[in-house]
Amino acid sequence: MENTKPYLLCATHRTGSTPVYQLVSHYLQATSGVVGLGEYFSRYIASYWDNGAGISVFHYPNTHEPFSPEFRYNVGGRLELEEKISSMRAKLLRKYHSRYFIKLFPHVLPFEHREWMLSHYEWIFLERKDVFEQILSCLICHETGIWYGAAPQKALPLGSLKATREAFENFELVLFNYFQLKMRRNPAIVLHYEDLRELSPRAFLAKAGFTSNVSLTGLKLTSVQRPWTKSAAFSNISEIRKWYRGSLLNELAPLAPY
Repeated sequence: MENTKPYLLCATHRTGSTPVYQLVSHYLQATSGVVGLGEYFSRYIASYWDNGAGISVFHYPNTHEPFSPEFRYNVGGRLELEEKISSMRAKLLRKYHSRYFIKLFPHVLPFEHREWMLSHYEWIFLERKDVFEQILSCLICHETGIWYGAAPQKALPLGSLKATREAFENFELVLFNYFQLKMRRNPAIVLHYEDLRELSPRAFLAKAGFTSNVSLTGLKLTSVQRPWTKSAAFSNISEIRKWYRGSLLNELAPLAPY
């Protein structure tokens, strides 16, 4: 698929966004020289600055949690500082946007830059067909504190976790932000986590219209983190199903009867 606008990958947690980003970033750099900047608006993964000729990036060690929970949640003025950083990054991206590919979680996109992003990028949306299974995966991450690993994680003991309503509603809001943006954009490209698991990398790229013969030799993609049934890990799975059926998500992706 040829396009005059730069691409961005719009996703939410537990949709396979890391390997999809790796795959698409590799393809775009090989075909057009576009460089990937990763999760550009996520404040705890890397820092970015203007080097006078483009955007430089420094990835924090111990990825995804470079700061303590006390710093992230209890320091006065944290939200104001985060909003300022996000706005600065958006302005920097606007200066060089045609040269970079980014991964975006919608809930961290500064609202005042949303319209510009919608009109100046070709959005690739990535989601799960089974949204309830995605919510369970997010809740497992929240309860265990483990979001990513170098290898697939072992199944948890039966009934070893109890999800909270607060955590469920937080993830519900993240997903709702995603679906709001998707409805605004009416995207031409929507990819699915389930296809990532079933198709070869080249066939998955083709679903996005990326069909140039790019070498994938040596490209190592992050593996699926939890290839096992997640509902058995929760002691309150019936309660979680009730929360889901009472949420807006059930209208967008209805939960099958059990």
